[in-house]
Amino acid sequence: MPLEWLIPAILVVLGLWIALTHVRLSGMRRAAIATWDPLEMLLRQRHDLVAPLIQLVLAHLPKQKKLTDTLLQARNAALGADLSPDATGRAELHLATAMQRVLDLERTHPELGAELTFRRIRASFEELDAEIALAGEAFNEAALCYNRAAVSIPAILVVKYAGLHLLEYFAVLAEEREALRQASLSRAP
Repeated sequence: MPLEWLIPAILVVLGLWIALTHVRLSGMRRAAIATWDPLEMLLRQRHDLVAPLIQLVLAHLPKQKKLTDTLLQARNAALGADLSPDATGRAELHLATAMQRVLDLERTHPELGAELTFRRIRASFEELDAEIALAGEAFNEAALCYNRAAVSIPAILVVKYAGLHLLEYFAVLAEEREALRQASLSRAP
């Protein structure tokens, strides 16, 4: 092969590699971001449990206004989170903890626990919590796969110059599960 073809051949191979790497990384990034939607839907469902829970608690226990106000503030903070996975995770941890405190009122007020609506809300909360943990893990796994591929050498050069960025993690899943586990252990007889 003549030398005058060597440099163009290297440039063509390099250009193809850059294009293929960009396509692969972009696809991985889109796939990771797509796993956020189911998680976000589950978080909204948890937010929707707050209003009926507050109404029910205040109807039976009007003296618990301060506790329900804390729950409402936590929900509003979760709704207003800046949409980054990390900020959303922290706001959701605060919401889940506040909601667990309100649900724990049934220990000291058995009439509240006897309400069918209260039991349904508790069951929905516990079911959603498990689903949120799974969806959060799926998002974190997809983000981890993308981030690992993006920081590998030499793919990091494509990431840097193509405007792709690393993804944040929904980082407080383990903390949230531990806080809720501790809360549920504390309400066990």
